[in-house]
Amino acid sequence: MGAEAITSLKGEWYNDAMSPSELAYLFEQNPTQPYRIILNSGDHVVVADPRKTIISEMVLFLRRSEDLDKPYGKVAIIGIPNISMVEPIERPLPPRRSRRK
Repeated sequence: MGAEAITSLKGEWYNDAMSPSELAYLFEQNPTQPYRIILNSGDHVVVADPRKTIISEMVLFLRRSEDLDKPYGKVAIIGIPNISMVEPIERPLPPRRSRRK
């Protein structure tokens, strides 16, 4: 596991199933931070906008449509016990503009 992986509230690595409350806490801390969720199967899911998620007792619903006001759209359903790790995705810095002399 890389050093960039999110740690739990107790300071331990998320290398086992995390609780729904721990996942909600991560997303609430910085709701604009994109995350990569690594599943036990080795697959990964990108959460580009945590505000498009719903966390229930054992399931994370990830809305795939862009418009949050529409009552319909595609949804990814992820079993929270299948999550082995959550890590932030670094956003690329915008290109620097050179100053005119």
